[in-house]
Amino acid sequence: MRWFFFMYFALFAQFYAISQAAAVNGDLRQWHPVSLTFDGPNVCEDDSENPFLHFAMLVTFSNGTASYSVPGYFAADGSAAESGATCGNKWRVHFSPPNPGTWNWTAEFYEGPGVVTGAGTGSAVFFHGNSGSLTIAPSNKGGKDFRAQGRLDYVGERYLRFAGSNRYYIASGSGSPENFLAYQGFDGTTNNGGPDYIKAYANHVPDWNPVDPTWHGSAGKGIIGAVNYLSSVGVTSQYMLTFNVDGDGDDVWPFTDPYHFDRMDVSKMDQWLLVFEHMDRKGMVKHLLLQEQENDQLLHGGAMGASRKVYYREMVARFGHLNGLIWNLGEENTNTHAERTEHASYLRALDVYNHPILSHTYPWQKELVYAPLLGFEDFEGAALQASDGDDGHDDTEEWLQRSFDAGRQWVCFLSEIGPATDGVLPDSEDPEHNSVRREFLWPHLMNGGSGPEWYFGYLYDHTDINCEDFRSRENMFIQTAVAKAFFDRVPAVRLQPDHDRLDRTGAYCMTLEGKFHLVYISDGLPVQIQLDDPGLWTLGFYDPRLGGPMQAVRTIDITSTGFYLIDSLPDSQDWVVGLIRRGTALKEFSLEFEEVAPVEGQALSQAFPNPSSDEIRLEWAHPRVGMESLVRIADASGRVVLRQTTQDSALTVAISDWPEGLYYYQILQEGTPAFSGTFVRSSP
Repeated sequence: MRWFFFMYFALFAQFYAISQAAAVNGDLRQWHPVSLTFDGPNVCEDDSENPFLHFAMLVTFSNGTASYSVPGYFAADGSAAESGATCGNKWRVHFSPPNPGTWNWTAEFYEGPGVVTGAGTGSAVFFHGNSGSLTIAPSNKGGKDFRAQGRLDYVGERYLRFAGSNRYYIASGSGSPENFLAYQGFDGTTNNGGPDYIKAYANHVPDWNPVDPTWHGSAGKGIIGAVNYLSSVGVTSQYMLTFNVDGDGDDVWPFTDPYHFDRMDVSKMDQWLLVFEHMDRKGMVKHLLLQEQENDQLLHGGAMGASRKVYYREMVARFGHLNGLIWNLGEENTNTHAERTEHASYLRALDVYNHPILSHTYPWQKELVYAPLLGFEDFEGAALQASDGDDGHDDTEEWLQRSFDAGRQWVCFLSEIGPATDGVLPDSEDPEHNSVRREFLWPHLMNGGSGPEWYFGYLYDHTDINCEDFRSRENMFIQTAVAKAFFDRVPAVRLQPDHDRLDRTGAYCMTLEGKFHLVYISDGLPVQIQLDDPGLWTLGFYDPRLGGPMQAVRTIDITSTGFYLIDSLPDSQDWVVGLIRRGTALKEFSLEFEEVAPVEGQALSQAFPNPSSDEIRLEWAHPRVGMESLVRIADASGRVVLRQTTQDSALTVAISDWPEGLYYYQILQEGTPAFSGTFVRSSP
């Protein structure tokens, strides 16, 4: 009997040790990151038995018919972001559960020379075979937090879509600095012999909040503050290189040093992850470019060799669980077509979440790079570089149509605009950004584009390489958020470019099945539109600079088909025109036409007294307690004269010292332009 109980408890203890071998961290909720950490071999980053080559970890998570086999990685002591450790026995996997319920998991762990790359076979060791389960509850987040929105997926349409909310994604992005990750707070981050572009983001330290992450005590405040700021002005993506050795910045790499391509810097990668997960919480997509033109031949001459396999596997293992993530094969990529397809297919096989895969190239090499990729099953679209405004919209229209014709619809982002000297100028040089808005932003969107990521030209302050202060382009970020806010209010995926409906160039049209026409008039001049459906139509103007409700709303009675003249624009600048046919299912729209009942909780803002000589009081709707509003006031030239955040729904501003004239106000809530208007500073 004693022998029986001894064996029983021994077997129970063994089973219990196996089933409980993983330390579980994170919120056990749908779309929230959860990590499993195991005790495995005690190794170091620089061991002769390379931990990134000689050990392969995989954990399979299953829920009903859903199954995800996720690669894991060496995590040093398990707290490397804080400790800076290079050695340890912790091995980790991240998972983002797409569904609530019970998820069962089983771990695999192999040791052997070349086991990671498939060059050799391995033996099952340590925690191989361990298993367990996770009980996942629904997400408890809301708003733009990707833990509420879900994973950003390619769904075979012009726009990516969030799997949780089913909302389509249009970018309002920052494309600079490309070396965003060249931050002094990251371990092992130095310049590689060229000019020093390492960043402190010192002007954004005040944007950091006490609840936000840091490491090594106070490190991280600058870059986390920058993320907070960008999110507050409506930026929804950051374009960044993860490997720019020998490139323009020569200061970003995930490795222990610039040229050891199969040895990862574990603490640096943990710190990158803290920033990336914070970006997910702030509703910002990570557009990760895996290489730069200057180094796309550096690993194995461009081929898919062992070091590149390790690099890609580590990137997927450490960051693939992020909900807002886009892979990019390279900036201005010059790999061969065979190499590009091999790289893409290797990524696709590793990344069980199927994050979109794009590529970027020179303006003059689009045909060379993109044409052979049309219809390729492991590739989802183009990050376009446009030398001028015509390229910006013509290229968008061309590659969306050609990919559709090839049977696999792409998404097209506008990831760099020319000339390279200028891009988007600082607000101090160009506060209104009229040419960028008129020639790039709206024409790109009116051709079905997925949105811009703005490049900062190299002749001006805070460039594509040395940007330290994102406030330098705040006006452009907010104008882009204004455009995104409009497209978020209409069923953009159903709108089709229809420019031939207009009688001249300088204007753009999108149409929804004879029910709705969207027109962008870039030059402020009247334009005629062909209307084929008689009846009552409501027409209104949307301000592409400030946003807000539809203005100058009027009803038109179309008695027969033919051209209708859109005139009496509110002023001589560019305007967006919406025409909606009476009887259209208005639930598809949330445009504040005069005849349409406002959405519950929405209300117009007001400024009073107006005019005023001494102070102005702004009041606006405040749908949720604790919601932060950003109030901006600009003069007639576009120069910002006041910028203030508040959790109240009103603000009184002393204006007695301001010059007389017209002023514009904007109120952003959680980065979305919510209200706008004007007031006049008059003489006493």
